[in-house]
Amino acid sequence: MKKIMINLLLTFPLILFVYIWIVFVFEININVGFIPEFIGVLMIFFGTPLLFLVGSIYTFYKKNWYWFGIYMLLGGFPVATYFILSIIHSYF
Repeated sequence: MKKIMINLLLTFPLILFVYIWIVFVFEININVGFIPEFIGVLMIFFGTPLLFLVGSIYTFYKKNWYWFGIYMLLGGFPVATYFILSIIHSYF
């Protein structure tokens, strides 16, 4: 039961990462009407980096290399792009 809960908790951020890939990278508009706009913006700009860091540190620490690879593939690109663009926007 504990393993099922851990896998479910590790899956939720990946669903958010897939949503970010679909909407921002592939430019496919998905209407998520049950999430208020303000909370959606907070999740994308603050929740995504936080979930990425917590999930990748946890999976690296526990040596779950498949989960870690998925986090790096799906979450690393949007988070890195966000940080790079925010730094560019701040200084230039």
